[in-house]
Amino acid sequence: MSVSDLMAMRPEVWGDLRARITAKRQHNDPDGYEARCMMCDQPVFIRAIPSRSGTMPGYAHFGGMDHWCAWATESPMTPNQARALQYQGRQVSPTHERLCATLSELASLDKRCLDVRVEEYLPPTSTAHGKFPDVYVDWGEKRFVLELQLSKTFQTEIVARSFHYDREKIPIIWVLYGTDMKHGALPQSFIDVIREHRENAFLIDAESCEASRREKTLILKCFEREGDGFSSGQLVKIDDLTFPSKGLPYYSDKITPAIRQSCQDRRKQILRSMMEQPLSGLLEEELLRLSWMIPHNMRSDSALRQLKLLAVVFGVISHGANKPLGFYGKQVNLSWTINQLYNDEANWPVAQFIERVLVATDQKNKLTPKCKERHTVALSSDSLAVDSPEERTLKHFVAEVFDPLIHNFLSHYGALPSWMHVDH
Repeated sequence: MSVSDLMAMRPEVWGDLRARITAKRQHNDPDGYEARCMMCDQPVFIRAIPSRSGTMPGYAHFGGMDHWCAWATESPMTPNQARALQYQGRQVSPTHERLCATLSELASLDKRCLDVRVEEYLPPTSTAHGKFPDVYVDWGEKRFVLELQLSKTFQTEIVARSFHYDREKIPIIWVLYGTDMKHGALPQSFIDVIREHRENAFLIDAESCEASRREKTLILKCFEREGDGFSSGQLVKIDDLTFPSKGLPYYSDKITPAIRQSCQDRRKQILRSMMEQPLSGLLEEELLRLSWMIPHNMRSDSALRQLKLLAVVFGVISHGANKPLGFYGKQVNLSWTINQLYNDEANWPVAQFIERVLVATDQKNKLTPKCKERHTVALSSDSLAVDSPEERTLKHFVAEVFDPLIHNFLSHYGALPSWMHVDH
């Protein structure tokens, strides 16, 4: 992936990719990514670079490189080296200690409270080592960890804690303090944990402390992402949060709806055109006009095959959504549609893409025996080259299935569209 590809991503997507690269390197996370320099083949990570137009992503080499690389900048400090410079050698600041005590006090007010521990070792249940959470809270049916974020905590530390508690099945809530969410410039570490909470920032302040004591339960102030800024903030109880099966708690999901909407917006125009007039009924001039809806750098020499592929893929998705539509022809039957495509052997190389969308939507077993047989034969033919125009087109128009980064991002947050099979 080039730097230009990286910079073209939405911030929440490259931010998630950044965390996954760290998780793979530090913890061998099976859902993580390995990134290497194209010049020296040594590991790299994504560095958040402040600029006048906002924070931009870029690649950087890890510290302790095996050999020199012309693309490497100065050697970065390791987390241990940088941590030694914080708080004049102390592990935590006095403010951190006071706030931990306050959070412990407020969490203890809840009548369900069974146990609250401050900076005590929490033994592991499914990992090799435990952790020392800032505040561990046990409310019986609801257990969670509170981690205070005061300084520029390293991304490796953020990922390590999130990864650990996710495996331990204990939700973690990052609590911010002492920052102006409406006007202040946020450090990258704050941006990282806010993204993990689906663009929700949870703060402790005087108002939230007063409300907690009044309501006798832990209350935080939540700021939700609104465009380039944040909302004015509102008080939320821990019970108001959604605790997903994977990932961090959140008050309102401000991250996945935008990604899903952007995927839908990309195909809206060409999808509407195919819905109004199926492909088989178009004249040559109309087919040409339809092909112009495909971005220029994705157009194939065989425009008709490319459009037929899109029509079949859209048809498969409509069946996955239980709203069958005919994009290829007026006939909505899926087996008929695929058979029509395979009547021309020149279309067989796209069978690999038909296979992927059939599996993703759990439609393969619904094909007729004859269609399955023809599909198997087509799969045995030569496939298109990697990064072919057809593949780039599908990554653009149906990113939920064909763009690995978008697919894994939505899967990580449990936000794949309803027309996709849950086990895909």
